[in-house]
Amino acid sequence: MSQKQSTELFTIPLDLLTLKEEKQIIIHCRIRGERNLSIRPKTFLMSNSPHRKAFLLFSFGAPLYPQTSFGANQQFTLIFSALDKNVRKFNFIEGKLHEGMFLVQDVIRNEEDVYNLTFGE
Repeated sequence: MSQKQSTELFTIPLDLLTLKEEKQIIIHCRIRGERNLSIRPKTFLMSNSPHRKAFLLFSFGAPLYPQTSFGANQQFTLIFSALDKNVRKFNFIEGKLHEGMFLVQDVIRNEEDVYNLTFGE
């Protein structure tokens, strides 16, 4: 039995086109000094122009709150959903306001969407 290919044209929804052009954002983090480490699951990236959020998808090397780890000079990687291509800078915000939270403002976007952030001493 042969299959026929459809010659009908169809329109791809704009949301799907945008998604295809975008990629996940990778943030490698390093913490200097000794401390307890725990990442809040509601950690996100926020752009102000346009107002958009990218949500945490995966955490490698850092436990999610309420679990913690203790160590010196810890390193971990966080992967976030995509931001619009026209976003030029964003803020890295670890969930709701709490003592010891990670916060980095005005991270300048690069073409690779891979960033290295250092916290602590």
